[in-house]
Formats: sequence, C-alpha cells, structure tokens
Amino acid sequence: MIINRYITREIALPTLFICVLLTLLFVGYSSTRHLAEAVDAGMPYADVFQLIGYETLIAIEMLLPMALFLSVVIGVGRLHADHEVIALYNAGMSEIDILKVVARFSLLVALVVGALSIFARPWAYEYIYQKKALSKDDFDLDKIKPEHFYAIEKAEDSSFLIYADDVKPDQNRLINVFFSTQNQQRTQVIHAEHAIRPENKPGEPRLLTFYNGYSYDLDQYKPIDLVLHFSTLTIPIGEIDNSVGYKAKSAQTVALSQSTSPKDLAEFQWRLTRPLATLFLGCLAVPLSRTKPRQGRYAKAVWAVILYAVYYNLTGIAKSRVKNGIVGAIPGLWWPEVLLGIAVIVLMIWPYVQLRWIQKDKMT
Repeated sequence: MIINRYITREIALPTLFICVLLTLLFVGYSSTRHLAEAVDAGMPYADVFQLIGYETLIAIEMLLPMALFLSVVIGVGRLHADHEVIALYNAGMSEIDILKVVARFSLLVALVVGALSIFARPWAYEYIYQKKALSKDDFDLDKIKPEHFYAIEKAEDSSFLIYADDVKPDQNRLINVFFSTQNQQRTQVIHAEHAIRPENKPGEPRLLTFYNGYSYDLDQYKPIDLVLHFSTLTIPIGEIDNSVGYKAKSAQTVALSQSTSPKDLAEFQWRLTRPLATLFLGCLAVPLSRTKPRQGRYAKAVWAVILYAVYYNLTGIAKSRVKNGIVGAIPGLWWPEVLLGIAVIVLMIWPYVQLRWIQKDKMT
C-alpha cells in the first residue's frame, strides 16, 4: 500500500500541475480572442468572462487526459531514470503491478472526464449558444462606438455598413451617420445628420429612420443611378433571430442516444469515448515511460506529445467521417480507442517477446 500510494503521488501531483498549466494557457488564448471580439462588438465584459469560463470547462475534457498521459510518462519515467524501478522489482513488484496502480488512478480521472463530457459539456454549450443568439442584434446602439465602422453580414448576399461621429444610447440616436446596404444587385448609400432606431414590438421588423440627408441608389444593372435628398427616410434593417435551434453539442446525452442523425451519432460517441480514451492513455504511458540507462526523466516526453497529437488527429478524422455520414456507428469513433488498447497490449508484452527470442537464440 505504501508503494502504491507513492506511485500514485508521483503521477497525481504532475497531473494536477500540468492540467492547471494547460488550462491557464487555454484561458489566456481564449481571453485574447474574446476580448478582441468584445471591443469590436461592444459585448459586456461580464458576458465575455462567462463565455471564457464555459469554454474552459469544455476544454478540460481534452486537457485532463493529456495532462494524465504526460504525467505518467514523466512520473514513471523518473522512477526508471533514478533506478527506483529496479528497487521496486527487487521488492516483488512487476511492471504489471505498476500498470495496475496507474490504471486505478486513470480510472478516477476517466470518471471525472466522463462527467464533464456527458453532463457538463451540453450544459456549457447550451449557455454559449444562448449568449451568441442574444448578441445577434448587431444594431444595438449600446454596442456601436463613435468613429468606428461596423460591417454586418446579414446573409450570404446581403450586408450592412454603419458609421457615426457620435452615439447617444439614452436618446437612441446616431449623429452624422454614414450607412450602406448592399446585395447582389444594388447598393444604397445614405448620409444623414442623425438617425433614430424606433422601438419595435416582438415580431415586427427593425427599422432605422434617417433625418435630413442624401440617399444614393446604385444599381449595377441599370445605367442611371438615383440620388435622393430627404428630410425623413425609414428603411428596414432585418429581423432579430434570437432562436438557438437544435444543436447536437448542447443536446442531452439521452436524446443523442435515440437519434439517427450522423451529427448526433458523432457527438454521442465522442462523449462516450472520452473517459475510455483517458483510461487507455494513462495505461499506454506506462510502457512508453521506459528509459534506457543515462536517459533523463523527460526523455520520452517529446515522443509522448507527438503520439498524443497523432491520436488527437485520428479522433478528429473519425468524428468528421461519422458526422458526414461516411461511416456508421461501427467503426464510428471507436477505432482510435481500439488502436490505443492494442498499443497498450503490444507495448506491455513486447519486452517478454524479446526475452523469449533471446532465450531461443541462446538455446540454438
């Protein structure tokens, strides 16, 4: 029991440290991306930090298995580098016993990953989708800043561009406005002294009313353009669609299990394979941590990172093929995990196979 606790401590502490480090790196990357978007879109910083938190919760289901994999490679590798493994073998332990200790700890981590993947992942995605849907009102005057151009894509063939010298959200007013709307056939450019966005009831189209300005209507299929001087001009600026709709990533796991959609199948199998992958990665790290004499404790860390990158790309390929309907539930997303399991078995028995070959050579 003392030895088991010692080995568990050697991999548990690095797992926690590496997971925290990777999480901080992800938070830094996500913060840089979202804060830049917040400046452009005028999103409140409280909402930005909430989005970062939920995205980090989703990311942990991938960061934690990676942290476990690297920690076992480094931790057990240190036992090899410091020749403590020899002492353990002399005390009656074998590599199988070390594998059992690592597997028990990996199972605990796999349960955490499974809870994150099956329960926390859809909950976090549901919040993210709702926040993004509520922020679709690009003409919210609270988001528009003076002396900034805002380009808004409303559809594949329609876009808006707006600029104002000054913004008065309390009066729902824009001062010295430049506005342009464009589709495949025509472009309309408006310059006005000020503009007001009238309050609209639910279900009604959004409007923008301009005062005292010029409208330039440019039709690329007609030789004559239209110039209009107006005192008041009201144009529709599109509907607000705050509906999230159905998203596989935010759907409950039970609902995914009953669906026949390829996208739902890919998401369902992804959630199921995350804890299995965590367990196999922890076990695979045991034979990978073997080091030769004079090799450092981090000798296999680089190879571990490369191997994890290869595995991660394989899972991405498998998920994409299922999502696009190229393959069905079998092999689905299971074949990368089967490869991991086979790799664990082969690498664990390989030294014994080599020993048998050497013994046969000596006998002959």
